[in-house]
Amino acid sequence: MLVEKIKPEDHNELPALLTREQVRNLLIHVRLRRYRIPLKLIYCCGLRLGECLSLTIHDILGDENKLWIRNGKNHHDRM
Repeated sequence: MLVEKIKPEDHNELPALLTREQVRNLLIHVRLRRYRIPLKLIYCCGLRLGECLSLTIHDILGDENKLWIRNGKNHHDRM
């Protein structure tokens, strides 16, 4: 069968990461705040996309500089 003969390339190297300057330049070009703020949260807090999308205003503890992440990986909560 043809599918059995097709083999994907084996990548032995890690994917390239963006530098802080590259991330800054990328975020500058996102003009709408409703897109820029979630991207900043994902980058700065190391959030997964689903974690960011499930945030509510009640999860933000601004006085303490803390953020509740509910139902993250393996359905665990973290701060």
